[in-house]
Amino acid sequence: MRHKFSKEILYHFNCGVCEKWWSIADHHLFSNNVSKKEEMVPNHIICPHCGHKEEVKEIKDDKK
Repeated sequence: MRHKFSKEILYHFNCGVCEKWWSIADHHLFSNNVSKKEEMVPNHIICPHCGHKEEVKEIKDDKK
């Protein structure tokens, strides 16, 4: 029997208000290759620490 595997992608978030971070592991909802529009990630994420709801922005596009 062959070894089997599945792919998991980790997304790390940093809150723009409380500056705490958290991660979400997912195999397809945040990916760009989602076939159904209703399966795509929402535009806004809620911080699990302080409850702040904000639009997400990828760090690679962030210039400090």
